[in-house]
Amino acid sequence: MIGFLGWPSGSGVGDDRREGWARTLAAAGVDPAGLSRATSDGVADGEKAAHDLLRSDLGVTALVCVSDSLALGALHAARSPGLAWQPGRGPGGGAAERPVAVIGFDDTPVAKAVGLTSLSQPLAQAAAHCVALLTTLLDGQADPGEPPANVLLEPSLVVRQSA
Repeated sequence: MIGFLGWPSGSGVGDDRREGWARTLAAAGVDPAGLSRATSDGVADGEKAAHDLLRSDLGVTALVCVSDSLALGALHAARSPGLAWQPGRGPGGGAAERPVAVIGFDDTPVAKAVGLTSLSQPLAQAAAHCVALLTTLLDGQADPGEPPANVLLEPSLVVRQSA
């Protein structure tokens, strides 16, 4: 099962990321109910939320985190004693290692330093869209009373040791 660690509802970006995770699970025939936890954006918060999911009986073996901060906490939780081994899953019913895959979001320098798989946002492309929008507004080519069109940019997955 793939769990999700996110921010409380109402954060916009976090809501979009949670919705994408839930839609993807549902498309695969998995009910996402109970598989997510909302928390503040800190390493300690991510660790606590990850412990909660990983110690549940839901069989979570992977965590998608709304930020690299939460993912760093999840990595720490996944390496905690008692979570790396699950009884009855190995050949002959013995104990077997259950690695937990962790993925963050934002591909921060810390993610690279600790080997965290993370989604990288195309910041240069986002900046170019912002500059184009401002130029259009300043040149009088856009109606300032009209909201600008939403632009959705596709992130790229940077695969490292955590997943």
